[in-house]
Amino acid sequence: MMESPREASLRRRVLFVTGWYVHPLHEGIVDFAKEAGWVLDNDMCYSGKIPKQWEGDGILCRHAFRTDMIDFASSAAVPVVGFEEDTRLPSPCVYYNEEAIGRLAAEHLLARGYHRLGFFHLGITPFQCQRMAGFRRAAASAGADFVELKPPSPPRWPLPR
Repeated sequence: MMESPREASLRRRVLFVTGWYVHPLHEGIVDFAKEAGWVLDNDMCYSGKIPKQWEGDGILCRHAFRTDMIDFASSAAVPVVGFEEDTRLPSPCVYYNEEAIGRLAAEHLLARGYHRLGFFHLGITPFQCQRMAGFRRAAASAGADFVELKPPSPPRWPLPR
């Protein structure tokens, strides 16, 4: 059964902007949008471009620390939910417990008998430091050796293709 124009106009229009594409995250958002009856604009997942003209009811923002996306979402006159912890976008956020992820990774290796653990990171995002802190703490509490591995200087951002 087709919805009437009035029913369609009552549905929430939500924009998903993303600077770092994560397929499972996109799938989850699409599934929830269907369940909630949203009209989801996820064109940026394919074009990589912030829309110039957009009118809607809310924004989901995975900005990947891109200042253009942070500025866009911050200046919007609609509610915004972020997918990074970043004080530059003062909005509610849905995010992982990075320290717990690092701790669980170290515990996984320790449970398999490894006693010298290394953590590789590029040093370009805050979440890597939080994961490393949890990883390092778990290694130390188990008496394991910890080695931090990173390039001598952070790579240019965005990374060349």
